[in-house]
Amino acid sequence: MIRSKSLSIMTVCILTVLFVPISNAYGHGLGLDTIKSDVNGKKITITTEITPPDFTENEEKKIIVRAVDSQTNQNTNNTTFLIGLYHEGKMIFRNYFFAANGTVNIKVNPTINGNTTIAGQKYNLFGAWYETNSNPI
Repeated sequence: MIRSKSLSIMTVCILTVLFVPISNAYGHGLGLDTIKSDVNGKKITITTEITPPDFTENEEKKIIVRAVDSQTNQNTNNTTFLIGLYHEGKMIFRNYFFAANGTVNIKVNPTINGNTTIAGQKYNLFGAWYETNSNPI
């Protein structure tokens, strides 16, 4: 959960694929960013989407990060993202998220007290958050 009246994403940093840093993606605040990178000879496209892009107070908010093999146009499997969220120059969170299917969906719920809480399951070995059917992120 993230506190903010008008949350604008200033920066989303992504480092992906089995904890191997590939490059940073900096969100421009318009709701969608895409970067392309080479990971061990594999061309990967990473897309970060914020919905809705304006983050009005009463709408459900989501951050969706997706890694796709650029040659096959298929989602990557067993992908670990390092995702950092910044608001007004301050880091809100920076955590690892695991996606068996190459896509991480993060529900964002503002709170009055300003605390950041991440729900979901956490791998003990890697410390990465992941979603289950009964416990989404």
